[in-house]
Amino acid sequence: MDNTTATTPNFEFFQGTLSESSTRPQITVRRGGLMVITRAAVDMLGDAVTHVQLAYDGKTGTVGIRTATEDTAGAYRLRTQPKGPSRLVSGKRFFQHHGLTVDKAHTYTAETFGNGIVGFRLTAVEATEPAADATPAPAKKAAPRKIKTAA
Repeated sequence: MDNTTATTPNFEFFQGTLSESSTRPQITVRRGGLMVITRAAVDMLGDAVTHVQLAYDGKTGTVGIRTATEDTAGAYRLRTQPKGPSRLVSGKRFFQHHGLTVDKAHTYTAETFGNGIVGFRLTAVEATEPAADATPAPAKKAAPRKIKTAA
């Protein structure tokens, strides 16, 4: 093969930009209850946050997050991601405790509720998500298993 006639492509390499999700205060609840909190939403809580407490208002379907110390009862560690500015909170037990099932990921806009509480309304799903799935369904109890017997 003659390499002299081949031309080298003129590549333009993508160097990345800040995504909208890292600059907007958002909280994504993934299947199973893992919460991904963008840097902008963490900044709403204040400086040097390492632990948080989670709260739920069943009347309004609102999840609240406030800063906590490692010694605070019910505190969750705010974990960092190896690559990215967002933080992670494992809220599986929290959602189970309140009977909320998360069967697919939803992204919510973070709001300030006063008294150092930041959070989101489960009924306020981003426009890209179907409205019918906005509120996680209460946890279902397993139906008794029916066993057929030979007659």
